[in-house]
Amino acid sequence: MTTKQGLLAVLTALVVSLIGLTLVSSLNRPQIQDRLELAQTDLLLQASEWEPPAEWQVSPSELEVLQAQILGEDLLATALGQYENARIETARSLETVRSQQSDLLRVNPEVAGEQLGAIEATIDGLQRQSDELELYIGLLQTQTGDTEAARETWQMLTREEVGRDRDARPDPEIVTAATVAIGLWSEPTQVLPIAEESIRASFRGWFRDRALARLYETEGERDRLAALNDRVEANAGDAVRKLAFLTASSLLGLGSGLTIGAVLLVQRWRRGSEALLARNADTTWDVPWGWDDIAQAIVGGFFVVFFTGQFVSGGLILPQVLSLLGLQAFATTARGQAASILMSYVLSAAAALYVLYVTVKPFFPLDKTWLKFRPNWRSILWGVGGYCCAIPIVIGISIVNQYLWNGQGGSNPILEVALESQDWWALGFFILTAAVAAPVFEEIVFRGFLLPSLTRYVPVTGAIVISALVFACAHLSASEVLPLMSLGIVLGVVYTRSRSLFAVMLLHGLWNSNTLLSLVVLGSAPN
Repeated sequence: MTTKQGLLAVLTALVVSLIGLTLVSSLNRPQIQDRLELAQTDLLLQASEWEPPAEWQVSPSELEVLQAQILGEDLLATALGQYENARIETARSLETVRSQQSDLLRVNPEVAGEQLGAIEATIDGLQRQSDELELYIGLLQTQTGDTEAARETWQMLTREEVGRDRDARPDPEIVTAATVAIGLWSEPTQVLPIAEESIRASFRGWFRDRALARLYETEGERDRLAALNDRVEANAGDAVRKLAFLTASSLLGLGSGLTIGAVLLVQRWRRGSEALLARNADTTWDVPWGWDDIAQAIVGGFFVVFFTGQFVSGGLILPQVLSLLGLQAFATTARGQAASILMSYVLSAAAALYVLYVTVKPFFPLDKTWLKFRPNWRSILWGVGGYCCAIPIVIGISIVNQYLWNGQGGSNPILEVALESQDWWALGFFILTAAVAAPVFEEIVFRGFLLPSLTRYVPVTGAIVISALVFACAHLSASEVLPLMSLGIVLGVVYTRSRSLFAVMLLHGLWNSNTLLSLVVLGSAPN
């Protein structure tokens, strides 16, 4: 073994260990799935206020049946159950993080400063999330007729002593909102001077509208109540359209994927080696380099240079550049952060691709089968068809995955920012990052280089599975490994059959675009 090979072997072992530790640590972070379910529930609650136009001539009984079919039999009870489950999951996350904090203090308190700071910030965020959920649970309880339980829920947020799942008093804003809500649903009602300001600051969407309606009814503000009802009706129509879009796109994708998958499987069974799925199935690449070159490109280029580059460019270079340009204030906005993420990703990807170029340059000229872009109608069909087939596969794996991880395992931080951000420029930068830059870079690395290189040592099927596993682990969230691995397998099948990087870049871009678009629709709250 040469000195270079020895160093690469050590580096590979270190990187694998770090990735393993990162995946294990992600087990203590909540997934975004619970928040997505709550966002969908909020959308359903808003849609429940919708009434069809008078010209539709829908009777009350027909409307009730229609709402039950679209929204469910007992939406309020279902929503209350989901919010209570979310609070329980948040409490579990708090307990886990507090246990980490205790372990860290017990094992090595002298060097725990920076880590403790991050843990304390996580605890604060989870605590506020838990208290906000209590606010919403109380309001849902009033709408289901259990006003006494609602007052008890809110009173726990106003007590001086430690409450359930809390080791400190809630934020003063939460305390004020809970006090306002108790007054509005007391007998007799009590309206605080800051009631409307507090409701608008602490409640969102349907919850805010229900609290404001109670306030205006109590104060006898008929004009303001009428204006609120008009806005609620407009928001309800908007929510119905969003739900229709999400439902139609999901059903269309799922139906298309199942149909195309069934056709391909039947063709594979009937035509054998002449079927599309059999094309190039066992055809390997002519690989002129060895395992050390693969490690240099993947471990050194992707895992070291790319991730280090993101830290350096995002944490050091770009802040300095923005400071020199006098754009410090812009850097703190959602738009500035999104632009910085895009620039950092592009710079880091360029550095990692340079490592890949240096690795393969001694073997030029490469065989014509390597890194073929091939943008033509066949590659478009492979990309779109592969995307449709991936939908039912990944959805099925994700359902199983939810039961395995029980809401833990972390998620891509960009997903959370996209769910909350309503700045269209920021969302545009996120789309450029996730739907353009990421597919181009990751497909060159994982499908264009790693998968074919592995065929020197394992069959094509093994290369597809291994490259998909590395691709999934590279996202550093335990809960995403199985869904992303299943997506990576579909990407590998499409690439080996089509031999077109454009096809898998298109598939990857469509997947990320649809994910971001769904998050934007779910997260978009009415004004």
